[in-house]
Amino acid sequence: MSRFSKISDFILSKLPKRNKVPMSNYEVKYAFTCEGVDYYEFADPMNIPPHRGYHLLKEWGLMKAKITKEYIEKHIEASEAVLSRDHKNVFEAKTEFKRINDQLKERIVYMAFDLESLYRVAAVHFFSKDEHADIYDLEVAMKKISSWKKNANVEDFFLQQPLKKLFTYLEGQDENLKNYVEVERNLNSLHMDNLSAIISGK
Repeated sequence: MSRFSKISDFILSKLPKRNKVPMSNYEVKYAFTCEGVDYYEFADPMNIPPHRGYHLLKEWGLMKAKITKEYIEKHIEASEAVLSRDHKNVFEAKTEFKRINDQLKERIVYMAFDLESLYRVAAVHFFSKDEHADIYDLEVAMKKISSWKKNANVEDFFLQQPLKKLFTYLEGQDENLKNYVEVERNLNSLHMDNLSAIISGK
């Protein structure tokens, strides 16, 4: 190694380290840190890469409906199970369909939000330097959600300012969020159990 290279390396080693930011054709900015990992978002929410934007709209739509992809798939499976069975009478079939419909109505009318849907929207919206900022990867997103759940409780995670800015209805919910999440989880478990029971014919 030349003397010049040694001097250059020495000078570079003394310069303050800069955090790498994700590469993108769109402007990105720092959002928050969770368990030592920095997460970023696009500076202009109305100008984001088409691929990530498509998946963000898809997850946002499910969030507004207060369901996940897994819930709607199970809802459809339960409806098809009712249609495929031989019923003693029309009333029996109508009763099962009413159970399925009432449950969906309950979610739309009474649930403020589905927590898993919030995580999934956040996993599209925010990204680390190790991700391809312009391309959404479902497998990476699920690992990211798993890490968030493991390393931060619900209140600490969702009450960070960037998350409250994304999900505006969380503003001012510091005291209520923990209690709501417990109720929401119990309701979700009950709803999924009900659909499983209908599918199995119980």
